[in-house]
Amino acid sequence: MKTIFITINLFASFLAGLLGALALMLLGHPIARLFQSQNPLINTQNASDVIAVANTYIVFTSFIFIMFTLIVAGLGLWFARWFSITKDKEITENLHTLFDALHANSQLADRFAKKLFEHEEIANKLHKLVQIRVERELEQRTLTSGETLDFSDKLTRDGGQKNDA
Repeated sequence: MKTIFITINLFASFLAGLLGALALMLLGHPIARLFQSQNPLINTQNASDVIAVANTYIVFTSFIFIMFTLIVAGLGLWFARWFSITKDKEITENLHTLFDALHANSQLADRFAKKLFEHEEIANKLHKLVQIRVERELEQRTLTSGETLDFSDKLTRDGGQKNDA
């Protein structure tokens, strides 16, 4: 969390410096030109000079806005990539923490498993995986011993507990 604040602070400082430099270029240059003795706006001989100067400033400010847009777009892409990498690392760390906690605390693991099996979709997937594993094991035992094993009377579908009837 501390690195996020440092990064935001660094970005804000960079942005403040950039905006200050842009303000100085945009406002300082035209104001300085007004007070020069050879100002083309004050000593114009014809109207085409005024239009040429206006076009020059329009092009100049357009280049500045284009550069600013490219910088902001590049920073946006960089931050999106950085947050994506950070998010992946955080998810991985949280999963490792969860697995360590489940390994250390059996009550937590039991509660987690119960909550997990409350979701029907997850329970169905796990049931299919277990069913495939049991069928493979039965096939291997049948091939090695030559006789079939029938567990259908000892297990029930829901819960996997022994059937007393």
